[in-house]
Amino acid sequence: MTLFIFINFILGFIFIFLGYEIKYNKRLDLINDLNIKNIADKLSYSKWIGFSELITGLLFLITSFIVFITKSILLGSAINVLLIVSLIILLIYGDRKYGTKLKK
Repeated sequence: MTLFIFINFILGFIFIFLGYEIKYNKRLDLINDLNIKNIADKLSYSKWIGFSELITGLLFLITSFIVFITKSILLGSAINVLLIVSLIILLIYGDRKYGTKLKK
């Protein structure tokens, strides 16, 4: 259980750090496999992706505290699955709305 809490805690800080760097310092180079030339609106894109990662990091930290209090790894695992799926959906939505324009 301690390892689960530690991993969630580290993941939370990593997501918060990356989200902060992307949103406030406009570090789009931290986004994997991103071609900056194809982005329609760089400012809105960096805000959306950074905010999504900041919120996910905060929720990972909250999950680690929930697991620490309840002593239920099953509950923490279910929350982690929901967090990752929701992050993927948010990133795809942000990419479609603000990001790259797909060539047809």
